Amino acid sequence: MLHAIVGYKMEVIKQIESVLADLAGKQVERPRGTLSGHAAGLPFEVLVHDRLRGAWPETCRRHFEMLNEILLANPLSTSPAQRLALFGPASVAGLVARGARPMGLWTPSNLFEEKQNDTAESIILNRPIFHLDNNPVTLVDVKSHNNAKEGQPPNIMSAGKLAKACKQGLQEGSIEFDIVYVSVKFDPATSTLDCTEVRTVSIFKVASPLYINWAAAEQVQFVPHKVDQDYQDSKEHWARAFLQTFCDSLERKIG
Repeated sequence: MLHAIVGYKMEVIKQIESVLADLAGKQVERPRGTLSGHAAGLPFEVLVHDRLRGAWPETCRRHFEMLNEILLANPLSTSPAQRLALFGPASVAGLVARGARPMGLWTPSNLFEEKQNDTAESIILNRPIFHLDNNPVTLVDVKSHNNAKEGQPPNIMSAGKLAKACKQGLQEGSIEFDIVYVSVKFDPATSTLDCTEVRTVSIFKVASPLYINWAAAEQVQFVPHKVDQDYQDSKEHWARAFLQTFCDSLERKIG
């Protein structure tokens, strides 16, 4: 049985690894239709989130659930600006909140639903309060890989969104977020998908320069179960290095 994890006495990524350590060998029901795109990975997204929610029952929510709960807990914040302020510093709000127009149109009877372009599937807060100011967040995204297919490196996230968050975090004086990817490899069976390997990686521990595919909507691309995790310096140093990579890549694109 999973026990609730209290506090951040060790790196959150290490805690996530511990929580998910026994998923290899587990089976999920095979979804109907072709095993491609988001549909193939959805059962594993649910499985991973259920484990995380079991470990952090008070502070872990699906991305869209977190949006709704924070807004529901702050009914006096009604304008887009007031609502965006609930999501902490600009660097965090840009990753967690949605745009000004959707934030303004939100009502308790018109709740947010899941969107594929949300930054993460799950969000873990540092403290169980419904305000993200001085409340570091860990954004957890699940990337599944069908062992029966070679495939190309998956889209990780928008390079522009990541660059903006890094720039804002540096201007604010610290990076108050982590972006973690859970890579789930699976073998497809007749009625199940059989998990063969799980690996948890932080984008801030990738030492090699990230590849930006400008032809694929400026997406950062890498294979989570293969990427290195050798970076040992601070998130702030990593952010500066990524901004240099982003600018150099953009210069080559337009040059």
